[in-house]
Parts: sequence; structure tokens; C-alpha cells
Amino acid sequence: MITTEKTCPTLADWTLLAQENGISVSVFLGPHKAGSGTRPAAVRLRSLIQDARAALASKGMGEADTAALLGPLEQLLGDPELSAGHHESFAIFRNARSMHWFRLPWDEPDSATVDSRFRLVPLIEAAPAARAFLLLLLSRKRVRLLACGPHDCESVDLPGVPASFEEFNALNLSDYKLIGRSPGGNTFGLSPERDKVDRHFHDYCVALGRALAPIARQRAVPLVIAGTADEVTTWRGANPPDNLWAGEVEASPDAGLSDRDLAALARPRVAAWRSPEETYARSLHRRLAGSPRVLREMNAIVAAAAEGRLEHFFFAPGSRVDGDYFRISSRIPLAGEIISRSSDLVNAVAVDMLRHSGHVWPAVPEDCVAAAIARY
Repeated sequence: MITTEKTCPTLADWTLLAQENGISVSVFLGPHKAGSGTRPAAVRLRSLIQDARAALASKGMGEADTAALLGPLEQLLGDPELSAGHHESFAIFRNARSMHWFRLPWDEPDSATVDSRFRLVPLIEAAPAARAFLLLLLSRKRVRLLACGPHDCESVDLPGVPASFEEFNALNLSDYKLIGRSPGGNTFGLSPERDKVDRHFHDYCVALGRALAPIARQRAVPLVIAGTADEVTTWRGANPPDNLWAGEVEASPDAGLSDRDLAALARPRVAAWRSPEETYARSLHRRLAGSPRVLREMNAIVAAAAEGRLEHFFFAPGSRVDGDYFRISSRIPLAGEIISRSSDLVNAVAVDMLRHSGHVWPAVPEDCVAAAIARY
């Protein structure tokens, strides 16, 4: 058996899980905070294992096969981490060949699902709020750039620009020429009118933006600016937003907030940000509206996804459509796959999209449960 344990799952992890088939058990465990009244994860996991056992029995699996499948999950009941307090949720995926355990940086309700494929929709729905991003802490005293992941933050160097406005403002004329010259030959910070502090801070923001741009493009992650209202306004005037701009947080980095606190304030902006790829998909949906390539009827979407004919799939977070996947898709079940009339078709389509290198977006471009764009 292959066993993996990782932090927040990535697109590569989703794709790996989507390739699995056969009887699959998906378990989600929410966080347990000491003194909150919630039961320890080990206690809740025991209950979910019993739910999975009952579901497997209802689908005709024998006791010996059930014990072999659920045995590794039962072994987790003795893990000290599941009995102690933990602020993370857990996702555990188990089939006859492998078991995968992920830590999720969001609150996920407890659930256990038995189907012919893993339940990946909760991971996809929560991905926008858990994505990595850059956070620029903008202050006249000190500027720092943080690379923020689902769990922590680390400092990133901004080469070629002073770390404080005071250092920048103290540069002599030759230094200004060096740092302020753009590839086109333009300079800033040289005119006599720019001797005021506010104007020099504008120039400093221009220099910061030029240093930051290649880092943001290389990492291809959204950028959030944290600073006072005046500082953020100056930044916006000096640096027109691009498609990686996710917004700003009006919170002074000098007010005593920790990096984690500032990152937490930035996450709602990151969650609402749309990547260039999603923006393109939505634009494509608008351009193709009314054409045969746009599908809105669920059965048609299921059939097209099973054949690998879909390029984009949009679904409303929290939505579920039950149906007989194998009948609708006309796909012949493989040995060991569960034939059920009440499979979650939204999850089935998401899995098929990942299997065929399609794109899945946890938002719909209009008021409907799901929509899709065919490749041809």
C-alpha cells in the first residue's frame, strides 16, 4: 500500500487522486480546539469509519474486504495528534492500493463518502482561500515582502531597492539616476518640485513596484498590499494594477500585528481574486453563449466530461446533483467500481475533468448549478 501525508493539496495532488478508481473512501475531519466543546478527531473518526462500514455493506462488500479496506483508517485512531487539539482539518483518502492524508488550512465539516472515485469537490471549493500569495508590507519605516502559503509566511528579498523610505530619500543624485532609470530612459525623483516627502514616497513606490514585478510574474501568484490608507493610495497611484493584483488591506505593518495576522487579513482578498486563467474561461463563456460548445444541462455535461470533451467546468460551491453516473455517461464500469443511482454528479464531472486535463472552477458565470465549455 502506498501511503502519503502532506500539507494542503495542490492541483498535482488533485490530479493524482483523480486517476484512482475502484471502491474509494473519502473522510474529512474538522478541527478540534481544546475547550470548544468539539469532540477529539479520533472519536469522530471512529464514528465516520462506522458510517463507511455500513455504506460498504449496503453496496455488497464482504466483511473481510471491508476490514482490509478500513483497517489503515482504524490504525489512525491511536495517533496522538487525533486525540489532542489541532486547528487544522484533515482529509483522508483510502482505496485498495493507497491512502493519502492531507492537512487542510480551513474548517471542513466531518463526512465520510464511499463511491467509485474520491470526493475532491471540497478541496476544489476551498482552493481559492488556501492559495499562495505575495504580501507587501508597505510602510515608510520599513518595507517587507512576504511569500504566504496556507500555513506560514517567509520573507522574500526585494533586490535593487532600499528597505526603507528613509534610505531611499537619503540617496544622492547619482544613486537616484541608478535606481530611477527605466529601460526606456525615463527617470523619476529628479525634478526640483519633487522635494516634498509625499512626492518622494511616490517615487519610492515606483521603485518598489519595478523590483516587485519580476518576482510576482515568476511566482504567478496574487499580490496584496498592506499599509495605511495614505500609503496604499500612493501605491495605487504609482503602480497601476495588473492581473496579479488582488487588492489591499488597510492595516499598518507598524501597529504591532504579526505576519500571520496580516496574512489572515489578506486572505479574503486572495479568495476573491480571479486568476488570469479563470478570467479567460469566463470571457470565453460569454463569447460562446448560445453556441453548441456551452453546456448547461447536467446529463450532457456528465456525458461530455466522461469522454474528455470538456475544456472548462464551472459549478456552484456547495451544490450537489445526484444521479446514475454510469447510465448517464454510458461508460462501462471497471472491476470493483460501485454502480450507484445516487452518485454526486458534480464531483464525478470534476474528477473526469482532472483525468482529462480539463479546468475546474468553483464558481458559475451565471445563476445555475453548473456550466461547461466543450473543447470543440
